[in-house]
Amino acid sequence: MEISAPSPHCAQDHICWGAHASHPERHRLDVENVTVYYGRLLALHDIGFSITCGHTLALMGPNGAGKSTLIKALAGLIHPDAGNILWNGNPLHDMPREIAYLPQRSDVDWSFPITVRALVEMGRYPALGLWKKFSGHDREIVEKSLHVLGLEHLAERQISELSGGQQQRAFLARALAQEAHVLLLDEPFTGLDAPACQSLGRLLDSLAGEGRLVIASHHDLNTAAEIFDTVLLMNRDLVAFGPAQEVLSPERIRETYGMNA
Repeated sequence: MEISAPSPHCAQDHICWGAHASHPERHRLDVENVTVYYGRLLALHDIGFSITCGHTLALMGPNGAGKSTLIKALAGLIHPDAGNILWNGNPLHDMPREIAYLPQRSDVDWSFPITVRALVEMGRYPALGLWKKFSGHDREIVEKSLHVLGLEHLAERQISELSGGQQQRAFLARALAQEAHVLLLDEPFTGLDAPACQSLGRLLDSLAGEGRLVIASHHDLNTAAEIFDTVLLMNRDLVAFGPAQEVLSPERIRETYGMNA
C-alpha cells in the first residue's frame, strides 16, 4: 500500500536548511514486510506500506497493537526479525541523520539539568562528529530552530520548568536542528490539554508542509483526522492504510479495536 501524492498544504520543494537546496523528487519511505518478536512474543507481523515526505501519518490501534514497536523499529532502536525499512531505496538506518526520534514524555528524565538551547544544540552533534567545533552555520541552525518553534524566550530555561507542550516543542526544535527528514514521535499528544494539542497539531502540519515526513503513534480516534492526513490502523498486523477520512470508517475501526469500539 502506498501514499505518494503530497498533502494539499505541502510545499512543492523539499526544504533542506543546511544545503539551502530543494529536491525535485520527494523522499520516500518503504516499509517492507516488517516482523518483530520479543523473545517468542509476536509484536509486529508482516507490516508493509509506502509513503513520501510531505505527509503526517498516525499509527493507531489498541494497547499492545505494536505502535511503539513500529516507531522504535523505524528509529533503529529495534532490529526487525524480518523485512526491510528503506529511505529512497537505501536502508534507513544507514542514514541516522535522516531520522529524529521523540520518545514518550514519560520516558524522558525531565529533571536532567539542561537548558532548552543546550537540548536543541544536541541536534547538531551528528553533523559535527567527534572533533568539529560549532560553527557560525551550526549556531544559525540552532537559532532558526528555536525561532520556528517559538522558543527564543525560553532558550535559557531548564527543560524541567517547561509545560508539557513546551517540552514537546523543545524536542521538535532539536529534530529541526538535526535537519532530519523523518520525524518519529511516540504518543506526542498524551498528557497535553486541548489548546496544546491543537497547537502541536498545527506545528506537525507545518513541518510536513516544509517537506518532512511526520510519523506518530496516536490513540485518540476523535482527533486523528483533524491532525493527520494519513492513518495506519494496526493490531500487530496491518488492518488498513491510507487517507485518514477513508481509513477511519466504522467498519475498519471495529476490525481494529473490536466489536465494541
